Amino acid sequence: MAAASLSGHVAIITGAGRGFGQAIAMRLAAEGAAVTLTSRTAPQLAESVARIEANGGKAHAGAGDVTRPEDAARPVGRARPMRIVWSNANAVRPPASKGFFDWFGGQGADILCLQETKAQE
Repeated sequence: MAAASLSGHVAIITGAGRGFGQAIAMRLAAEGAAVTLTSRTAPQLAESVARIEANGGKAHAGAGDVTRPEDAARPVGRARPMRIVWSNANAVRPPASKGFFDWFGGQGADILCLQETKAQE
């Protein structure tokens, strides 16, 4: 593992089941952050958690769609001193129109990273 520059911090990563989201979660965990992962696909999340833990990281996951209020309302880690929310979305405007920024406002995060992604199958 790399130097633990994020030791004691929590990062929340959406879209963390595969691709960019999984890679970002693995990197933040390698830097020492405890990561909370979300994605719509539970089996992919389980794989991400297993990979992070196999490399000595700390991870927690919960499947859901953060554009759905009932999913976004679930508590997602309340550790301090710093919380990072990293959102990997297919686009920024659709999640925004479905309440993403309202959800984000309730997370108590210190840093928001938005990444618009379009995965090719």
